[in-house]
Amino acid sequence: MYYAIIDASGRDSVKFSGLATKLAATGKVFTAMTAILALYKVATSDDKVQEINRQGSIVGGSLLGGALTGAAVSMVCGPGAPICAFVLIAAGSLAGAHLAEKGNELYQEELREFMKWQIR
Repeated sequence: MYYAIIDASGRDSVKFSGLATKLAATGKVFTAMTAILALYKVATSDDKVQEINRQGSIVGGSLLGGALTGAAVSMVCGPGAPICAFVLIAAGSLAGAHLAEKGNELYQEELREFMKWQIR
């Protein structure tokens, strides 16, 4: 009985492999869409440098939030709950992007104020 379980663990699951291939392609499409939308926002903005900083902070915050949540998700969901893990990592990515965007807005406001001082 145990040898059959061990032997089965080495076999490929066609259903799961097909799903993994589809999800990998979907992830690449969403990554490309994110890059295209960020480039569009930069191209159509009045202040390109500020928009580049804004988009960079959003993407960076999203990556950081997703990575930190991904590191902590196993304690909350356990190894057998992929839906729970996906939802928590997506929420962490969104929270990281939101916090980074707000932090960048605060930084840009302070930077504009410092530029008004004209200290030489």
